[in-house]
Amino acid sequence: MQDPNEDTEWNDILRKKGILPPKEEPKDDEDEQLALQQQSVGEGPTERDATQKKNVFGELVEISGQDYVKEVNQAGDGIWVVLHLYKPGIPLCSLINQHLSSLARKFPQTKFLRSISSTCIASYPDRNLPTVFVYLAGAMRAQFIGPLAIRPSDPQALRPSDPQALRPSDPGRVPEANRSRVPPDSERFP
Repeated sequence: MQDPNEDTEWNDILRKKGILPPKEEPKDDEDEQLALQQQSVGEGPTERDATQKKNVFGELVEISGQDYVKEVNQAGDGIWVVLHLYKPGIPLCSLINQHLSSLARKFPQTKFLRSISSTCIASYPDRNLPTVFVYLAGAMRAQFIGPLAIRPSDPQALRPSDPQALRPSDPGRVPEANRSRVPPDSERFP
């Protein structure tokens, strides 16, 4: 039997179904002591509190098509959202899910989502998988459609530890390398 505390996709599914208990996060004694000191002194919110309020995500979350508008388009001002459309059984999709899960823990201020392509967009063609969309405040900023768009020509160009690989440097402009031609519906949904 697998370790129920292990951070695996299977255990995440079992937790969501209520089969496994929620994962317990280790408490940081230093944070608790600081909170107690602030309460006893009567200090107001600090810069650290503001940062902790921003860090509200921290995990790769599964959504359905019904959740899309709420989770992506209505995410909020200044919230970056990375959405991965995938299909189980496609190795590159599994690999991207692993990397996005790692990035979600490293950058908890960014919302990382995944959705099975056919649940999110009916009749979404498998040849376009994996697909990654990047949004800021509900507006699409970048899109990576298909395996060729995901795989860079330079293997060092997209490192999981480099968030700038997924985020354009200027939020108003999507770099040419990250632009994909969005085919008309007749080509995308034959």
